[in-house]
Amino acid sequence: MHSTPTLREIYAPRVLFAIVIILAVLGALLVRSAGRAARRPVQRAIPHRTAVRSLDTLATALGRYKVHTGEYPSTGQGLVALNKDLGVPGWDGPYLVQLFTDPWGREYVYEAPSAPDALPRLFSLGPDGQPGTPDDLFPGEEYFDVGTSWTNGWRHRWERLPEIP
Repeated sequence: MHSTPTLREIYAPRVLFAIVIILAVLGALLVRSAGRAARRPVQRAIPHRTAVRSLDTLATALGRYKVHTGEYPSTGQGLVALNKDLGVPGWDGPYLVQLFTDPWGREYVYEAPSAPDALPRLFSLGPDGQPGTPDDLFPGEEYFDVGTSWTNGWRHRWERLPEIP
């Protein structure tokens, strides 16, 4: 049977040396794993994907705007009409809490439709900042569609909550 160790046995040089070796090995392993983690590339959002998601969100907001007002905002009103009441009859926004820029720091380009049945032009100039180049980004046309089942439930505020003036 063993008895409990005395302080002299615990503080013996060989025990302290073993503890120092164990701590040194653990420290080396931690430093090695931290170095590996530091060399790993940082996962950043892909700017093109971010721009397309933002364009899809803007197109959805434009679709809701058209459901409530009957038409898309004019080119002069622009995207500001989505979060600011410009006195358009039927406006039931804001459709966006705030307007945002594309990942390259430029505003999204909006042009009102040229015909009543047409869709507006909405796009990002892309990384080069030049219109009409292959890197321009556009939303999916289905996001403008006001006839899909998920938009049929959009009604004016007074139709949704008739008891509230």
